[in-house]
Amino acid sequence: MLRRRGRLRLLFLNPINLARLSALLCSLPDSDQPDGSLQVMAASAPFEPNPLVPTLIFDLHAANWERVLVQVGHAFVAEDAVWQLGANVLPRRTTIGALNPRVPPADALYLPPLAPEAAKRSLHGLRQVVHRLRAPGGCPWDAKQTHASLLPHVLEEAYEVADAIRGGDPNELADELGDLLLQVVLQSELADEDGQFTLNDVAQQISAKLIRRHPHVFGDLTVTGAAEVERNWDELKAVEKADRTSVLDGMPRSLPALVAAQEVQKRLKKVGFDWPDGGSVQAKLAEELAELRDAPDPSAAEAELGDVLFILARLGLDLGADAEESLRGANARVAERFRFVESRLRERGQLLRDVAIEELLVVWDEAKTAEAH
Repeated sequence: MLRRRGRLRLLFLNPINLARLSALLCSLPDSDQPDGSLQVMAASAPFEPNPLVPTLIFDLHAANWERVLVQVGHAFVAEDAVWQLGANVLPRRTTIGALNPRVPPADALYLPPLAPEAAKRSLHGLRQVVHRLRAPGGCPWDAKQTHASLLPHVLEEAYEVADAIRGGDPNELADELGDLLLQVVLQSELADEDGQFTLNDVAQQISAKLIRRHPHVFGDLTVTGAAEVERNWDELKAVEKADRTSVLDGMPRSLPALVAAQEVQKRLKKVGFDWPDGGSVQAKLAEELAELRDAPDPSAAEAELGDVLFILARLGLDLGADAEESLRGANARVAERFRFVESRLRERGQLLRDVAIEELLVVWDEAKTAEAH
Protein backbone atom coordinates (compact mmCIF):
# COMPACT_ATOMS: atom_id res chain seq x y z
CA MET A 1 0.00 0.00 0.00
CA LEU A 2 1.32 3.40 -0.96
CA ARG A 3 0.82 6.91 0.32
CA ARG A 4 1.98 9.99 -1.58
CA ARG A 5 2.75 13.43 -0.23
CA GLY A 6 4.53 15.75 -2.65
CA ARG A 7 7.67 13.84 -3.62
CA LEU A 8 7.42 11.53 -0.60
CA ARG A 9 6.56 7.90 -1.24
CA LEU A 10 5.93 5.63 1.75
CA LEU A 11 5.64 1.88 1.39
CA PHE A 12 4.21 -0.05 4.36
CA LEU A 13 4.51 -3.79 4.10
CA ASN A 14 1.93 -4.32 6.85
CA PRO A 15 -1.36 -2.73 5.72
CA ILE A 16 -2.81 -3.02 9.26
CA ASN A 17 -0.50 -0.21 10.40
CA LEU A 18 -0.97 2.07 7.40
CA ALA A 19 -3.78 4.29 8.72
CA ARG A 20 -2.21 4.71 12.17
CA LEU A 21 1.26 5.47 10.87
CA SER A 22 -0.08 7.87 8.26
CA ALA A 23 -2.06 9.72 10.93
CA LEU A 24 1.01 10.03 13.16
CA LEU A 25 3.12 11.37 10.33
CA CYS A 26 0.47 13.82 9.17
CA SER A 27 0.25 15.30 12.66
CA LEU A 28 3.66 16.92 12.16
CA PRO A 29 3.74 20.58 11.13
CA ASP A 30 4.09 20.96 7.36
CA SER A 31 7.54 22.50 7.73
CA ASP A 32 8.84 19.40 9.54
CA GLN A 33 7.24 16.65 7.49
CA PRO A 34 9.72 14.44 5.61
CA ASP A 35 10.18 15.00 1.91
CA GLY A 36 11.86 12.54 -0.41
CA SER A 37 12.35 9.49 1.81
CA LEU A 38 11.45 8.05 5.20
CA GLN A 39 12.62 5.15 7.35
CA VAL A 40 9.77 3.42 9.20
CA MET A 41 10.94 1.15 12.02
CA ALA A 42 9.04 -0.97 14.52
CA ALA A 43 10.37 -0.59 18.06
CA SER A 44 9.72 -4.29 18.67
CA ALA A 45 12.40 -5.28 16.12
CA PRO A 46 16.19 -4.66 16.16
CA PHE A 47 17.17 -1.56 14.25
CA GLU A 48 19.74 1.20 13.92
CA PRO A 49 18.55 4.33 12.13
CA ASN A 50 20.48 6.10 9.43
CA PRO A 51 20.52 9.69 10.79
CA LEU A 52 20.85 11.13 7.29
CA VAL A 53 17.32 9.91 6.51
CA PRO A 54 14.15 10.97 8.41
CA THR A 55 13.03 8.17 10.72
CA LEU A 56 9.69 7.20 12.27
CA ILE A 57 9.83 4.68 15.12
CA PHE A 58 6.43 3.29 16.11
CA ASP A 59 4.94 0.75 18.50
CA LEU A 60 6.61 2.18 21.61
CA HIS A 61 5.79 0.67 24.98
CA ALA A 62 7.47 0.15 28.35
CA ALA A 63 8.91 -3.26 27.50
CA ASN A 64 10.98 -2.00 24.57
CA TRP A 65 11.53 1.68 25.47
CA GLU A 66 14.94 1.28 27.10
CA ARG A 67 16.25 -0.69 24.11
CA VAL A 68 14.83 1.93 21.73
CA LEU A 69 16.77 4.68 23.49
CA VAL A 70 19.95 2.62 23.30
CA GLN A 71 19.48 2.02 19.57
CA VAL A 72 18.70 5.66 18.90
CA GLY A 73 21.78 6.63 20.93
CA HIS A 74 23.96 4.62 18.55
CA ALA A 75 23.33 7.18 15.82
CA PHE A 76 22.17 10.38 17.57
CA VAL A 77 23.36 12.54 20.46
CA ALA A 78 21.39 14.00 23.36
CA GLU A 79 21.07 17.45 21.73
CA ASP A 80 19.49 16.13 18.52
CA ALA A 81 15.83 16.99 17.93
CA VAL A 82 13.00 14.47 18.18
CA TRP A 83 9.23 14.70 17.80
CA GLN A 84 6.93 12.81 20.17
CA LEU A 85 3.83 11.64 18.28
CA GLY A 86 0.67 10.01 19.59
CA ALA A 87 -2.97 9.41 18.78
CA ASN A 88 -5.27 12.27 19.82
CA VAL A 89 -2.37 14.39 21.16
CA LEU A 90 -0.51 17.28 19.64
CA PRO A 91 3.03 16.48 18.44
CA ARG A 92 5.73 17.74 20.80
CA ARG A 93 9.24 18.71 19.75
CA THR A 94 12.05 18.10 22.23
CA THR A 95 15.57 16.63 22.33
CA ILE A 96 16.65 13.03 22.73
CA GLY A 97 18.38 13.87 26.00
CA ALA A 98 15.17 15.29 27.45
CA LEU A 99 13.22 12.04 26.98
CA ASN A 100 12.32 10.15 30.14
CA PRO A 101 14.52 7.01 30.08
CA ARG A 102 11.96 5.01 32.07
CA VAL A 103 8.65 5.90 30.45
CA PRO A 104 7.91 5.99 26.68
CA PRO A 105 6.65 9.49 25.88
CA ALA A 106 4.18 8.66 23.11
CA ASP A 107 3.13 6.11 20.49
CA ALA A 108 5.95 7.04 18.11
CA LEU A 109 9.11 9.10 17.68
CA TYR A 110 10.01 11.07 14.59
CA LEU A 111 13.71 11.86 14.13
CA PRO A 112 14.42 14.62 11.59
CA PRO A 113 17.42 13.97 9.33
CA LEU A 114 20.83 15.35 10.24
CA ALA A 115 23.38 16.97 7.96
CA PRO A 116 26.43 14.71 7.45
CA GLU A 117 28.61 17.03 9.56
CA ALA A 118 26.11 16.71 12.43
CA ALA A 119 25.77 12.91 12.22
CA LYS A 120 28.88 12.38 14.29
CA ARG A 121 27.79 9.06 15.81
CA SER A 122 27.04 7.38 12.51
CA LEU A 123 29.13 5.53 9.97
CA HIS A 124 26.76 6.97 7.37
CA GLY A 125 27.76 10.47 8.47
CA LEU A 126 31.47 9.63 8.54
CA ARG A 127 31.29 8.26 5.04
CA GLN A 128 29.64 11.44 3.75
CA VAL A 129 32.15 13.67 5.57
CA VAL A 130 35.06 11.81 3.94
CA HIS A 131 33.33 12.07 0.56
CA ARG A 132 32.97 15.82 1.07
CA LEU A 133 36.66 16.15 1.96
CA ARG A 134 37.65 14.42 -1.28
CA ALA A 135 35.09 16.19 -3.48
CA PRO A 136 35.81 19.38 -5.49
CA GLY A 137 35.95 22.32 -3.11
CA GLY A 138 36.93 20.04 -0.22
CA CYS A 139 40.31 19.66 1.48
CA PRO A 140 43.43 19.96 -0.76
CA TRP A 141 45.38 17.52 1.43
CA ASP A 142 42.68 14.85 1.36
CA ALA A 143 42.11 15.38 -2.36
CA LYS A 144 45.72 14.58 -3.29
CA GLN A 145 46.01 11.36 -1.27
CA THR A 146 46.52 7.95 -2.88
CA HIS A 147 46.52 4.40 -1.53
CA ALA A 148 50.33 4.53 -1.39
CA SER A 149 50.56 7.97 0.24
CA LEU A 150 48.19 6.83 3.00
CA LEU A 151 50.20 3.68 3.76
CA PRO A 152 52.41 5.27 6.46
CA HIS A 153 49.29 6.64 8.16
CA VAL A 154 47.65 3.19 8.18
CA LEU A 155 50.68 1.72 9.94
CA GLU A 156 51.05 4.65 12.33
CA GLU A 157 47.39 4.55 13.35
CA ALA A 158 47.52 0.79 13.88
CA TYR A 159 50.49 1.22 16.23
CA GLU A 160 48.69 4.00 18.09
CA VAL A 161 45.69 1.71 18.59
CA ALA A 162 48.07 -0.88 20.04
CA ASP A 163 49.52 1.74 22.40
CA ALA A 164 46.00 2.73 23.52
CA ILE A 165 45.12 -0.90 24.24
CA ARG A 166 48.24 -1.27 26.34
CA GLY A 167 47.48 2.02 28.11
CA GLY A 168 44.07 0.77 29.21
CA ASP A 169 42.26 4.11 28.73
CA PRO A 170 38.89 3.46 26.97
CA ASN A 171 38.57 7.07 25.80
CA GLU A 172 42.02 7.04 24.23
CA LEU A 173 41.25 3.68 22.61
CA ALA A 174 37.99 5.01 21.11
CA ASP A 175 39.88 8.04 19.77
CA GLU A 176 42.65 5.96 18.19
CA LEU A 177 40.18 3.44 16.73
CA GLY A 178 38.47 6.40 15.09
CA ASP A 179 41.76 7.42 13.45
CA LEU A 180 42.24 3.87 12.19
CA LEU A 181 38.64 3.70 10.96
CA LEU A 182 39.25 6.90 9.01
CA GLN A 183 42.00 5.11 7.11
CA VAL A 184 39.59 2.30 6.18
CA VAL A 185 36.96 4.80 4.99
CA LEU A 186 39.52 6.90 3.09
CA GLN A 187 41.03 3.90 1.32
CA SER A 188 37.51 2.72 0.40
CA GLU A 189 36.58 6.19 -0.88
CA LEU A 190 39.66 6.22 -3.14
CA ALA A 191 38.75 2.80 -4.51
CA ASP A 192 35.14 3.87 -5.00
CA GLU A 193 36.27 6.86 -7.06
CA ASP A 194 38.28 4.52 -9.31
CA GLY A 195 35.40 2.05 -9.64
CA GLN A 196 37.31 -0.72 -7.82
CA PHE A 197 35.25 -1.36 -4.67
CA THR A 198 33.23 0.51 -2.05
CA LEU A 199 33.02 0.56 1.73
CA ASN A 200 29.98 -1.70 1.37
CA ASP A 201 32.16 -4.24 -0.46
CA VAL A 202 34.65 -4.12 2.42
CA ALA A 203 31.83 -4.80 4.90
CA GLN A 204 30.40 -7.54 2.69
CA GLN A 205 33.72 -9.35 2.38
CA ILE A 206 34.51 -9.41 6.08
CA SER A 207 30.91 -10.33 7.00
CA ALA A 208 30.91 -13.19 4.51
CA LYS A 209 34.30 -14.37 5.78
CA LEU A 210 33.20 -14.34 9.42
CA ILE A 211 30.03 -16.30 8.64
CA ARG A 212 31.92 -18.77 6.45
CA ARG A 213 34.61 -19.41 9.05
CA HIS A 214 32.21 -19.76 11.97
CA PRO A 215 30.06 -22.73 10.94
CA HIS A 216 29.66 -23.56 14.64
CA VAL A 217 27.75 -20.28 15.02
CA PHE A 218 26.03 -19.82 11.65
CA GLY A 219 25.79 -23.50 10.68
CA ASP A 220 25.25 -26.86 12.30
CA LEU A 221 28.87 -27.68 13.22
CA THR A 222 29.56 -28.49 16.89
CA VAL A 223 32.90 -27.60 18.53
CA THR A 224 34.32 -28.46 21.93
CA GLY A 225 36.32 -25.27 22.55
CA ALA A 226 38.55 -22.50 21.26
CA ALA A 227 41.33 -24.86 20.13
CA GLU A 228 38.95 -26.68 17.79
CA VAL A 229 37.68 -23.33 16.48
CA GLU A 230 41.27 -22.42 15.55
CA ARG A 231 41.79 -25.73 13.76
CA ASN A 232 38.57 -25.32 11.82
CA TRP A 233 39.53 -21.73 10.95
CA ASP A 234 42.89 -22.88 9.56
CA GLU A 235 41.26 -25.68 7.55
CA LEU A 236 38.61 -23.40 6.08
CA LYS A 237 41.24 -20.77 5.30
CA ALA A 238 43.37 -23.39 3.53
CA VAL A 239 40.41 -24.32 1.33
CA GLU A 240 39.78 -20.65 0.49
CA LYS A 241 43.46 -20.07 -0.28
CA ALA A 242 43.97 -23.25 -2.30
CA ASP A 243 46.32 -21.43 -4.68
CA ARG A 244 48.92 -21.07 -1.93
CA THR A 245 51.71 -23.63 -2.26
CA SER A 246 53.66 -22.92 0.95
CA VAL A 247 52.66 -22.66 4.60
CA LEU A 248 54.54 -19.34 4.56
CA ASP A 249 52.40 -17.85 1.77
CA GLY A 250 50.19 -14.94 2.81
CA MET A 251 52.48 -13.53 5.49
CA PRO A 252 52.34 -9.71 5.37
CA ARG A 253 55.65 -8.36 4.09
CA SER A 254 55.26 -5.26 6.27
CA LEU A 255 55.32 -7.16 9.57
CA PRO A 256 58.02 -6.00 12.02
CA ALA A 257 60.97 -8.38 11.75
CA LEU A 258 60.60 -9.86 15.24
CA VAL A 259 56.88 -10.45 14.75
CA ALA A 260 57.61 -12.06 11.39
CA ALA A 261 60.26 -14.34 12.93
CA GLN A 262 57.76 -15.55 15.50
CA GLU A 263 55.02 -16.04 12.88
CA VAL A 264 57.35 -18.05 10.62
CA GLN A 265 58.19 -20.38 13.47
CA LYS A 266 54.56 -20.75 14.55
CA ARG A 267 53.72 -21.88 11.04
CA LEU A 268 56.67 -24.25 10.85
CA LYS A 269 55.80 -25.71 14.25
CA LYS A 270 52.18 -26.31 13.17
CA VAL A 271 53.30 -28.57 10.32
CA GLY A 272 55.86 -30.44 12.43
CA PHE A 273 59.04 -28.76 11.17
CA ASP A 274 60.41 -28.20 14.66
CA TRP A 275 63.06 -29.10 17.20
CA PRO A 276 62.29 -32.27 19.15
CA ASP A 277 62.40 -30.54 22.54
CA GLY A 278 63.18 -27.30 24.37
CA GLY A 279 66.72 -28.40 25.12
CA SER A 280 67.50 -28.55 21.42
CA VAL A 281 66.34 -24.95 21.01
CA GLN A 282 68.58 -23.76 23.85
CA ALA A 283 71.53 -25.70 22.44
CA LYS A 284 70.97 -24.02 19.07
CA LEU A 285 70.86 -20.63 20.80
CA ALA A 286 74.23 -21.31 22.47
CA GLU A 287 75.65 -22.31 19.08
CA GLU A 288 74.40 -19.13 17.41
CA LEU A 289 75.72 -16.94 20.23
CA ALA A 290 79.18 -18.50 19.81
CA GLU A 291 79.05 -17.82 16.07
CA LEU A 292 78.05 -14.22 16.78
CA ARG A 293 81.01 -13.77 19.12
CA ASP A 294 83.37 -15.19 16.48
CA ALA A 295 81.99 -13.17 13.57
CA PRO A 296 84.98 -11.88 11.56
CA ASP A 297 83.39 -8.66 10.25
CA PRO A 298 80.28 -6.46 10.59
CA SER A 299 78.51 -8.18 7.70
CA ALA A 300 78.96 -11.60 9.26
CA ALA A 301 77.99 -10.22 12.68
CA GLU A 302 74.74 -8.88 11.22
CA ALA A 303 73.88 -12.29 9.79
CA GLU A 304 74.74 -14.08 13.03
CA LEU A 305 72.80 -11.55 15.12
CA GLY A 306 69.79 -12.25 12.92
CA ASP A 307 70.15 -15.98 13.65
CA VAL A 308 70.34 -15.29 17.38
CA LEU A 309 67.20 -13.13 17.33
CA PHE A 310 65.38 -15.74 15.26
CA ILE A 311 66.17 -18.51 17.74
CA LEU A 312 65.29 -16.27 20.69
CA ALA A 313 61.87 -15.72 19.13
CA ARG A 314 61.51 -19.51 18.85
CA LEU A 315 62.55 -20.00 22.48
CA GLY A 316 59.86 -17.54 23.47
CA LEU A 317 57.23 -19.84 21.94
CA ASP A 318 58.34 -22.66 24.27
CA LEU A 319 58.25 -20.34 27.29
CA GLY A 320 54.90 -18.77 26.41
CA ALA A 321 56.54 -15.35 25.94
CA ASP A 322 55.74 -13.18 22.92
CA ALA A 323 59.05 -11.97 21.46
CA GLU A 324 57.72 -8.61 20.26
CA GLU A 325 55.97 -7.85 23.54
CA SER A 326 58.98 -9.02 25.54
CA LEU A 327 61.33 -6.65 23.73
CA ARG A 328 58.76 -3.85 23.90
CA GLY A 329 58.56 -4.33 27.67
CA ALA A 330 62.36 -4.31 27.99
CA ASN A 331 62.55 -1.09 25.97
CA ALA A 332 59.96 0.53 28.23
CA ARG A 333 61.78 -0.56 31.39
CA VAL A 334 65.13 0.76 30.16
CA ALA A 335 63.55 4.07 29.15
CA GLU A 336 61.81 4.46 32.52
CA ARG A 337 64.97 3.64 34.49
CA PHE A 338 67.07 6.03 32.41
CA ARG A 339 64.57 8.84 32.98
CA PHE A 340 64.90 8.08 36.71
CA VAL A 341 68.68 8.47 36.42
CA GLU A 342 68.30 11.77 34.54
CA SER A 343 65.85 13.05 37.16
CA ARG A 344 68.20 12.18 40.03
CA LEU A 345 71.10 13.96 38.36
CA ARG A 346 68.99 17.07 37.75
CA GLU A 347 68.07 17.11 41.45
CA ARG A 348 71.79 17.07 42.27
CA GLY A 349 72.63 19.72 39.70
CA GLN A 350 74.82 17.28 37.76
CA LEU A 351 75.19 16.76 34.01
CA LEU A 352 75.07 13.23 32.66
CA ARG A 353 78.34 13.60 30.77
CA ASP A 354 80.18 14.69 33.94
CA VAL A 355 79.22 11.65 36.05
CA ALA A 356 81.36 8.50 36.07
CA ILE A 357 79.72 5.29 34.86
CA GLU A 358 80.19 3.68 38.28
CA GLU A 359 78.07 6.39 39.90
CA LEU A 360 75.51 6.18 37.13
CA LEU A 361 75.15 2.44 37.72
CA VAL A 362 74.47 3.07 41.41
CA VAL A 363 71.59 5.39 40.46
CA TRP A 364 70.47 2.81 37.89
CA ASP A 365 70.17 0.24 40.69
CA GLU A 366 68.09 2.76 42.63
CA ALA A 367 65.78 2.95 39.63
CA LYS A 368 65.41 -0.82 39.56
CA THR A 369 64.61 -0.87 43.26
CA ALA A 370 62.02 1.89 42.87
CA GLU A 371 60.48 -0.02 39.95
CA ALA A 372 60.21 -3.20 42.02
CA HIS A 373 58.34 -1.32 44.74
